Amino acid sequence: MNKKLLSITFLLTLLLFGFVPTVQGHFFEPHVLETIKSCELADTPTANKLCDQYLEVMIACNLASDWAVVFYFLEDGKFYRFTHARQYYNNLLENAGSDEKLRACAIGAGLHHHQDPESHGFIESDGTIEQGYVGQTISKFFITNALGHGPVERNMVNNVLDLDSINFRGQKLLITTKNKEDALFFRDNGLNIFNDDPELVDFLFSGSEEIPRETIENAIAIVGTAVSGGKQESVFTDFEIPTFWWVLFIGILSVGLLMFLIFSLAFLFAKGIFTKIFIGIWLIIFLIIIVVGFFGTLGLVNGKAYIYYEFTIDFFANFLEPSNPEAFLNEGIGNSIDFLETGVHKFGDASGWEPLAQASRFSFVFLAVILIAFIASSIFILIRLRRELKGKKEILKDSIFSGTDI
Repeated sequence: MNKKLLSITFLLTLLLFGFVPTVQGHFFEPHVLETIKSCELADTPTANKLCDQYLEVMIACNLASDWAVVFYFLEDGKFYRFTHARQYYNNLLENAGSDEKLRACAIGAGLHHHQDPESHGFIESDGTIEQGYVGQTISKFFITNALGHGPVERNMVNNVLDLDSINFRGQKLLITTKNKEDALFFRDNGLNIFNDDPELVDFLFSGSEEIPRETIENAIAIVGTAVSGGKQESVFTDFEIPTFWWVLFIGILSVGLLMFLIFSLAFLFAKGIFTKIFIGIWLIIFLIIIVVGFFGTLGLVNGKAYIYYEFTIDFFANFLEPSNPEAFLNEGIGNSIDFLETGVHKFGDASGWEPLAQASRFSFVFLAVILIAFIASSIFILIRLRRELKGKKEILKDSIFSGTDI
């Protein structure tokens, strides 16, 4: 039985190790598609000029607005929330002055703010919370924002977006095309525009001067690498992953290995079939934790963390389908058109921090129940094993004194 368990563990690890690196990244398509669609449908002189002359700049600055996702869980989302606030856009627009290219970059960031609420949700002026499709879905399935956000958005990408039909002014604009020469914008470019035009990095930095410039440049490099399918060389030559992620994945791997070892020993000494099954279930759970920690750490080392992450969320996306996603998509396009035509930024906070926290509240109760169950079951197993080991010790003691074989 133990040999079978070890064999299955080994095969699962090889299976994941063999297939994961072949996955290509694609996670920012909604912002690209909605920006293009809104440019197609917006009909004012200002909007037409922006879209005709600076579409690539707007798309790049739109995607780069997510640089702070690298620090999503730090300091209560401070960086992420700031870069998704109206004030950040106002800072950029003011700093752009009359420079048309920089204003286009600011507009790109503003478009990002008008597309995220369909997913993240937002707060009305009267304080009412409106959930986006992510909030509705994670609330429905009782999972946290950290676990469900990526898979739910990926479901939208995989099942709703018609990526092959994207074009602008009659010219094909593909994100994943093999015929790159025929595309205005394609994913393998990543965010190389920031390499070619460092002024744009300085400009994005100007919108959040309290954040060190190297922090923003580093984060843009990480996001650009993700956009390009995990190709580190596609944006900057190298970058540093925030310490938080190293601690997180090494911690997950260490805890998983420790608990797997403890429960494996418990499995060896367990006698009853019920106890073995019970321990076996936890062994499978800890094996999954080990795999997550292993590939998370490996990805940080070899620069393919985003590819491994996408492999995972692609799988879970199949089980987390949002309700009426087309309506949310059209809402994002409508908001983008209004913003391009009027220039009025109507979302004070597009991060969805409060809406998603509200949507996750029941999942934390569920996780607390699981934690209590784990602690209770661990205590039960220890008591059971103690009794069984005590019984074996008594049998061994009796056999020694009686001279009988055991």
